[in-house]
Amino acid sequence: MTTTGYESLDTTSSFYGSQYIWFTAHELAHSWFGNYVTCRRWNDVWLNEGMASYFEYVALQNLESQARADYWMNDAHNTIKSLPGGSVYVPNPTNYSEIFNYRLSYKKSAAVVHTLRYEIHNDAIFFQIIRNYLSTYAYSSASTENFKEIVEVTTGEDFTDFFNQWIYGEDYPIFDIKWDQQGDTLFVESVQTTSTTTTPLFKTHFDLKLNYSTGEDTIVRLYQDANTENFRICVSNAVKSIQFDPNIWLINRNSVFSVGIDEYLGNNSLLFNAYPNPAHDKITIVVEEENLQNLVATLYDLQGKVIMQKKIKESDTVINVIDLPKGVFILELKSDNKTGMRKIVLQ
Repeated sequence: MTTTGYESLDTTSSFYGSQYIWFTAHELAHSWFGNYVTCRRWNDVWLNEGMASYFEYVALQNLESQARADYWMNDAHNTIKSLPGGSVYVPNPTNYSEIFNYRLSYKKSAAVVHTLRYEIHNDAIFFQIIRNYLSTYAYSSASTENFKEIVEVTTGEDFTDFFNQWIYGEDYPIFDIKWDQQGDTLFVESVQTTSTTTTPLFKTHFDLKLNYSTGEDTIVRLYQDANTENFRICVSNAVKSIQFDPNIWLINRNSVFSVGIDEYLGNNSLLFNAYPNPAHDKITIVVEEENLQNLVATLYDLQGKVIMQKKIKESDTVINVIDLPKGVFILELKSDNKTGMRKIVLQ
């Protein structure tokens, strides 16, 4: 399969100049993605054009600066979000404009490869995937399914959700982040919608940059697999502000704002006590209110993962925790219309 348009330029040319390093990188990358291995069908053209486009970013990152690479990725995201829908995988490649769609086959495909790099969260493994893909299908052609298999064999993980969302699916996620700090616990609620209804949820990690009043900052990595997720994060200082996806990994729109804890919980606070704290083998939960229906106690780690969940039927309940992991956790007690939280240490 031969590419058309400006991809046909001689990849050995060197007259572009340093200001066009991204352009040179794109054409050189076609030596591997398009010549050495090409897409099996026009549906899979992202394997040629998306990969070549992503190596524009990689070249800028390594040969110029991260700031220059960030500028490139921001521009790509803005191009992608100029319209709400569109798939990286070309479902009905009937004409040139559908196959070589600049917004989707070039920019969105490149940005999705970048998101894959983020999800893998290990550059050595990510670039090994690229090497394995090229060596496996050298002087041949490959499909999206072939590339997915290389990703899964190399990582040892299932990337079905990722490919269904980002490759075969359409749209991009929209995050509404609300947060409040109580002492050394940061409460975060993430409500995710999408730019159209085609892909209703993107199960994904995302980063929050916590800016402290002391002038320091830290990045926490969270995972969302439902449209609404609540997280509890242990912090050492007062949080002044939060920035979503500070390193530009995800195609997204977002809003981040601070709310009071009552608004965060969305209802009245449920009063309860839990002791001993720290605890070793058991925790006694004492509910200080009456006539509460459907009480459920949930223990979360500081990234929001559920460690334990138990229905509470008595106002004084003992829970065995000796087999649970040790550390700092958030104990949430929730009824039909009230929610309360306590920090718990298991040791």
